[in-house]
Amino acid sequence: VVDHARYLGVLFDSSGSLDRELQRRLSSAAFAFHSLQPALRRRGLSLANRLQLYKLYVVPCMTYGGAETWALTSAQLQTLQTAHHQHLRQILGTRRHPDGLSNAELYTLANTHSLGQQLSVRRLRYLGHLARRPPSTLAQQLLSASGLPGQPRPVGRPRKQWWDDVAADLQSLGVSHQWFSLAQRRDAWQTLCARLLSRPEP
Repeated sequence: VVDHARYLGVLFDSSGSLDRELQRRLSSAAFAFHSLQPALRRRGLSLANRLQLYKLYVVPCMTYGGAETWALTSAQLQTLQTAHHQHLRQILGTRRHPDGLSNAELYTLANTHSLGQQLSVRRLRYLGHLARRPPSTLAQQLLSASGLPGQPRPVGRPRKQWWDDVAADLQSLGVSHQWFSLAQRRDAWQTLCARLLSRPEP
């Protein structure tokens, strides 16, 4: 028995923890950012183009392939956010608040959003995809499952689950009860997901 294994480019841990996978992604993002330095430092390359390179080649290292299914702890999300901030500040040549820009000002200047907001959008888009699946599919059935039959509730505080984040996202949009019917209309659901990008971030 192995304690971790890679499948389709994602590192799975036998404990269910995302820590190893997140560290792997952060290392990939750091390598990609370092590889971009010659281009990012090129004279004549506009700030908009430098930021576009970052969004195309570095951000996906942290969010591609299954990030919409993550149930991150606050510490794990903060680790991702910190790397995102450091990369943006290096591109923009600014320091941290209070000597430099606040995070909100940083996002505005870079014309981007926090990774927390981006992951929320990905999560709800995925939820909409699941909700539009035929009722007979396993994915649809799991949406309404309350737990595995015959399984005792574990002792102590339950581990954070994907649905906890989804429920928080839906509540912030005021659609906790009518989300399923909204998800059946793809265009309306996409518009709803986009509203998450205007949600204030700490």
